Amino acid sequence: MINARVMTGSELQPGKTIYVTSGTNAREGQNYLKWTKQQIWLNDGDAAQLRNAKGEMISELD
Repeated sequence: MINARVMTGSELQPGKTIYVTSGTNAREGQNYLKWTKQQIWLNDGDAAQLRNAKGEMISELD
């Protein structure tokens, strides 16, 4: 698993969406987080976890 931290103080409001993007076509701006220029989400099986400031898992995608 790869760890990525969003800026301290970042907040995702209930019902809102943020898209984590990577690779050469990664986007940034409103509702988009450009994580890296490397290809990370390239195939099946790349898991992702959303954790709160306390490190507690809030959501997971396999």
